Amino acid sequence: MNDEFWMLLKSQPGVGILIIDIDGVVLFCNEQAKKIYYGDDFNPVGKTIEEIEGPEFAAERMALIREVIATRKPVMIRHIRGGRHTEASVCPEMCLSRQNTGKSNKKAPRR
Repeated sequence: MNDEFWMLLKSQPGVGILIIDIDGVVLFCNEQAKKIYYGDDFNPVGKTIEEIEGPEFAAERMALIREVIATRKPVMIRHIRGGRHTEASVCPEMCLSRQNTGKSNKKAPRR
């Protein structure tokens, strides 16, 4: 990721950005996403969605993420969380994968 794009991700006011790899591991979470989803004191980076949200939620979300990767078509998820309406965009351009033991910035292969 180039530096300008990375700075944009980190500083979007009012927009929570969470980047999750194909294995469900949180690679990035900006401050706004922490406030919206987890509270200021919890850092989800390095944890899996299953560890954070539980197996049922993780299975549902990861199925959607894998569908986006397979079809290359974005999906918008709308839900209520903590009494607040939230929307999540899952975009194929941001779907990342990890190589065997290490993290990678390589995009998932097109199918």
